[in-house]
Amino acid sequence: MEPKDVAYKLFQGRWQKQGDEIQPEYCPYCEGGQHKDKHSFSMNLDTGAFICYRGKCRVEGNARKLIQDFNLEPSEAYERKPKREYKKPQGNVKSPQQNIIDYMAERGLSKETLDLFKIGENQGRIAFPFHEDGELVYLKFRSRDKKFTAEPGGKPIFFGMDLCSLDMPLIITEGEIDCMSLWEAGIPNAVSLPNGAQSLNVLDTCWEWVKKFNQYYIWTDADEPGQKAQRELVNRLGATRCGIVSPPADCKDANDVLVKHGKGVVAKCVQDAYFTPMKGVISLADIPEYDPGSDFVVKSHIPGMNEEIKGGFRGGEVCVWTGVNGSGKSTFLGQVMLQAIDDDNKVCAYSGELPARLFRYWIDLQAAGPENVTVAHYDGRETVKIKPDVLPHIRAWYKDSFWLYDDQDVVSQDKILEVFEYCYRRHGCRVFMIDNLMSLALNSTSDSDFYRKQADFIGICKQFAGKYEVVIHIVAHPRKTQGSMSKSDVAGSFNITNWADTVIEVKRLTPKEKDWAIANLRATEACTAWARVMKSRWSGRQDAYSLLEFNENSKRFFEMGGSAGYAFSWVQLIGQQSTSDSLQDWEKLGRVVNP
Repeated sequence: MEPKDVAYKLFQGRWQKQGDEIQPEYCPYCEGGQHKDKHSFSMNLDTGAFICYRGKCRVEGNARKLIQDFNLEPSEAYERKPKREYKKPQGNVKSPQQNIIDYMAERGLSKETLDLFKIGENQGRIAFPFHEDGELVYLKFRSRDKKFTAEPGGKPIFFGMDLCSLDMPLIITEGEIDCMSLWEAGIPNAVSLPNGAQSLNVLDTCWEWVKKFNQYYIWTDADEPGQKAQRELVNRLGATRCGIVSPPADCKDANDVLVKHGKGVVAKCVQDAYFTPMKGVISLADIPEYDPGSDFVVKSHIPGMNEEIKGGFRGGEVCVWTGVNGSGKSTFLGQVMLQAIDDDNKVCAYSGELPARLFRYWIDLQAAGPENVTVAHYDGRETVKIKPDVLPHIRAWYKDSFWLYDDQDVVSQDKILEVFEYCYRRHGCRVFMIDNLMSLALNSTSDSDFYRKQADFIGICKQFAGKYEVVIHIVAHPRKTQGSMSKSDVAGSFNITNWADTVIEVKRLTPKEKDWAIANLRATEACTAWARVMKSRWSGRQDAYSLLEFNENSKRFFEMGGSAGYAFSWVQLIGQQSTSDSLQDWEKLGRVVNP
């Protein structure tokens, strides 16, 4: 565990902070002694070193000692790592023939550099070996017409990482030849993404290695995918630690600079890297053009709701979900999270209401759908079970995409945001869920103070969402339990809905409400619930209703008149046919994965 993880495990975030050091109320060893002396214990969150300044204690040590002395177990949210199995490449790679050596020379790369990276040849193609701790773990091929392939089953890591030193900044490029161009120019410690700008999941695969560097230089291509990759690398590695390398105007990447301008200009580009100045001070004229079509948007599983909020939930937004107890807020949000995964996003949830096993049971039911669940009876109780042959495929589908923070103690707002930041940086999560606002420890002295702190927390979440361009969904119970709700009823504070970008009420309808919906919203008798958009900052809509039905066995809400039997893309993973009428409809539901 990192020192910060040890501190949170031991003190649960209850401390005062001065710089990099924390001071909990009492020393965990002497507990303040007879006179209950406070704040005598100090711990550095970076190094883990600690000491108690109380004269009769004076204990000191490091994080490892705290782990041993207090039998601290690693926190699952921080220590869990992907368990994916990889195959060692078996490709027949030979020494490069003269035609490959000549081609690389045209790209400005010497035989010495090719030997350094152990470049080879396979069936006339250039072979790029990827080594980790001296072992070949990934093998990629490039033909002369720039067609890339890789041996299946390998572990995609940073190209060149075995050549790098932790004592120097790490330079991240977009391609293998760009990486080698830097080494050719006398600039070491360069690596490349394994498969271009779209392969940022390499941060997940190599996180334990990449996080050890103190500084990074980012040199991606000058095109739109390269610039998008640059932004995400900076976000996940930390803006203050990243220098942005820009090539001359007539070049698109590092190799282009080497070929056109020579080694000296390559080195100068790195030397002139741009580092982020004082946060928040910018020239208005320098702000990049905004294209709404390029927004990160996460759709819900209800098409009508997506229309009401102009396509879905956008990165940088906080969405507050409200409704009386038992109205289905958490259930509805479970489907929203699964839809996000189906659209190839990673998600993280905190459930302060359900234990982990029950939370997953409901998610599994929703992922399975009504066709893949059965009703069983135990001692007179009716229970819904998922078909055994289906469940492993569902778990494999969301294994590295759905993360749950499970802590049965009262959790602070600072802890939640720390976990979210970790899951964004470590796992690439971009959609988050808090269920619910009242389960967080806000250290309030009165009801009014409690409501104010809830509103303040929504504001803090808004800043977090904007900083990392993520979506945060928060469940907030209303004070009012009967009659029509207004935005001021949400968690007892109008300021909550002021901060939120979107506010949605989920409601199971009483007979009187159903009659009203039939008369005013053209509902049918099948309608059992609605999702009302009370506020959408993006679309400007208020009181826009999506009429819903509900399938009890699979815990699925679906649009009135529709079907609960739509399939998430785990179905495609086992080669089953889509339940949609056409391939185009299936693509709207989720990503298509070839069996």
